[in-house]
Amino acid sequence: MQITQILANLVAEALESAQATGSLPAAGEVEIKIERPKLAEHGDFSTSLPLTLVRTMRVPPIQIATAIVDAMPQHEM
Repeated sequence: MQITQILANLVAEALESAQATGSLPAAGEVEIKIERPKLAEHGDFSTSLPLTLVRTMRVPPIQIATAIVDAMPQHEM
């Protein structure tokens, strides 16, 4: 499995967990894209998921991102 797929699965798991605990509202089915940022100082990988969920969830993107990060499961990477 590629690293981007592993990361997408972890983000999906974190999103589901945040929704299950009530940290985020339901969003239905979403496509999670993991990309490499154009600028190296922005990290190794990124996702625009919080920005794409704003309209559906009606929650600020920083709140969505924080909830996903807080719910992110540990991984041996």
